[in-house]
Amino acid sequence: MFITIAERINATRKNIRAAIESRDEAAIRAEAVNQAEAGATVIDVNGGTKPEEEKANLDWLLGIVAPAVRNPLCIDCADPELLEGAAERILEIRDAGVPSESLDPDGVPWLMINSISAEKERYDAVLPIALKYKASVLTLLMGDEGMPSDAADRIKTGRDLIPRLLNDGVKAGEIFIDPLIMPAGINTELGPQIFRTIRTLGDEFPGVRFTCGLTNVSHGLPVRPLLNRTFLTMLIASGLDSAILDPTDRRLTASLRAALALANMDPFCAGYINAFRNNLLDV
Repeated sequence: MFITIAERINATRKNIRAAIESRDEAAIRAEAVNQAEAGATVIDVNGGTKPEEEKANLDWLLGIVAPAVRNPLCIDCADPELLEGAAERILEIRDAGVPSESLDPDGVPWLMINSISAEKERYDAVLPIALKYKASVLTLLMGDEGMPSDAADRIKTGRDLIPRLLNDGVKAGEIFIDPLIMPAGINTELGPQIFRTIRTLGDEFPGVRFTCGLTNVSHGLPVRPLLNRTFLTMLIASGLDSAILDPTDRRLTASLRAALALANMDPFCAGYINAFRNNLLDV
């Protein structure tokens, strides 16, 4: 199953930041429900980048989003302490305990953490949280040396990081590798590098999954939606299993459904046909 991680509840977006600042519960609830109804698998929740505000913002957001939708949530936060607090908050709000299985029969995580990496401090802090809560981890192909420069760097980091996660008790299906997509306008070699990374690591580590922050690729370029949906179809052909995206973008999700049908990720094209019958294939 392709996992869509809905990106819209992010405090770096102007309308979400305004809703958080004014504590507009209705606006946040509407964002969560709209994304769920648009077909999102997981709802991402990001409380912002100001350390002095993030905990209060994240607590407040989770208090609205967790009861508003039944979807699993992705906690998007750089502070490991806040990640653990957010996991506890979700359990409290939903009156549930950590499930016995981290993934449902379709492979959907009950909880996602964004993110872990090969950076020693980050890895050592986040891994125990992921194991404690049976959370799937969005896994950045980045080490203490900083951002990777090319496919070789990404593949090398993956070859070191994935076996380490597996050996430390994270299941293959709980690992969502993010190859770190950067703006294509800065480096036009980016696309082929990302495709190569996904194909190589996908062949070497079966069961591990791949995701990405899709819209990063079009930053600074005109007609961004065209680039986003074109890149998404190319990524799926290369083995992408998941993406952080806007599920309310009907043209983007139409391209997603078509790509899944053509990449043998939609048995008998049933999802594509169902989307057509429900008038969801905007082109």
